[in-house]
Amino acid sequence: MLLERQGVDITLFDARSRGGGRLCTTDQGDEGGAEWIDGDHVRCLSLLEGLGLSPIPDANEPYLVAYKGERLLSAELWPEALEDAGRVHEEAAALCYDPPPAADATLSSFLDRHCRSERGRWWNEAQWRSDEGEDTNRIGLNGWLAGYRHYLGRPEGTMSAYRFPGANAVTDAMLARLNAKPNLSHSLARVASESGSTLEFASGETSGPYDALVLAIPPPCLGQIAFEPELPPETAAAIRRCPMGRTIKVSFEFAEPFWEDEGWHGHMFTDGPLQQTWNSSIGRRHLLSAYICGNDAESVVRSPDPIAIVRGELLRISARARPVRAVLHDWISDPWSRGAFSYTPVNPVDRSVLAAREGSIHFAGEHTASWMGFVEGALESAERVAAEITRTGPAL
Repeated sequence: MLLERQGVDITLFDARSRGGGRLCTTDQGDEGGAEWIDGDHVRCLSLLEGLGLSPIPDANEPYLVAYKGERLLSAELWPEALEDAGRVHEEAAALCYDPPPAADATLSSFLDRHCRSERGRWWNEAQWRSDEGEDTNRIGLNGWLAGYRHYLGRPEGTMSAYRFPGANAVTDAMLARLNAKPNLSHSLARVASESGSTLEFASGETSGPYDALVLAIPPPCLGQIAFEPELPPETAAAIRRCPMGRTIKVSFEFAEPFWEDEGWHGHMFTDGPLQQTWNSSIGRRHLLSAYICGNDAESVVRSPDPIAIVRGELLRISARARPVRAVLHDWISDPWSRGAFSYTPVNPVDRSVLAAREGSIHFAGEHTASWMGFVEGALESAERVAAEITRTGPAL
C-alpha cells in the first residue's frame, strides 16, 4: 500500500494459499494468530482508521489466577507477588540504560535474582513467558531489555488495550486497496540477484528480474532459501540465530459466558499447560482464546489428543467450563512461520543486521523491527522498506 501510493509497480507473491500470514481468522470466526493492539501501537491504530475499521476495546480485569489449587481474582493477588513484580520492573528500568548485562544472561536468571517469593516468581514467569511467547530460560536478558524500553512511562492499561476487529477484515480491506493481487501458493526456493532479482519457486516457476525485492519471511523459512550470490556471512548467521517462539493458540466456544457468572472477565493465568486465556467473544458468540508456549506447547501438540488436554485443564479450573467447540492453531508446526513470533535469544542477534538491505534485496517483518513480536513491528518495517525502495528505484 505504501509503495503503490508512491507510484511503484508491484508484483506480489505469498507462499500460503491465503493472504494475511500470521493474521488469521478461521471460517468459524476464531482468531488463530495475531490479535492484540497495545494502546501506543500508533501504526496499527492509524491503519485501522484508514481502512474504516475500529479496534475492539478490551478490559482484562477482573482476571482470574489459578495456582496450586488456589483461585483468586486480580484484586486479591498476593502482596508478595505484587512486590516482586514491582521489583522486577524497577530493576529492569534501571538496566535499560545502564551498561548491558553479560551477553549470556537470561530473563529467567534475572527473575530468579529479583523475585523473593515462590508465588511472585511464578507470577512473573507467567506474565513474561506469555509476553515473549517462549520459556524465559531461552530469552536473552539483553534483548528483552531492548524491548522493555517500550514499556517505560506507559500509562496504565496501555498493554493489550484493543483487539483487531477480525484479522481477515483487516487483511481483506488492505488487499482490496491494492492494484497488485497476490500470487498465492508460491513458496520461494531461490533468489538470483546478480542483475536485479530473479525468483524461483518450489514449483519450478520463475519470475523476474525485478529492480528490488522485499522479503517479509520469518527467519526459519528465510534460512531455507538459496541466494546467489550467497548472503554475507553476518546476515546468514543472524537469520540462523533468530528463533521463533514455540506458541500455540486454542479457541473455545461456549453456549454461555460462564466466566461472567463467576465474576471474572475471561482473562486468566494458570500454573498448568493452559497458561493463559482471554475473552475473544465476537457478537453473540462466547469465545475464550488460550495461549500456550514453550515446553508446555511442545508437550501439548505432541500428545495424541491435544484438545483433550486443554479441555481437561479448563475443567480443572471450573466445572462449568464445557466448550461446545475447540480449535487448535499450531504455529510451531506451521510450515510458513515455524513459530508464532520472534524473540531475542541468549547472546542476542543484532537486529540491524537482519534489517540491512543487501543489494536489491530488502528484508521486512516484525523480526527486523524495534517492536519485535508485534504487528506494530511488521508495520514499522514496512515504513522502513518503503523508504528504502522509493529512494532506490521505480519498480518492485
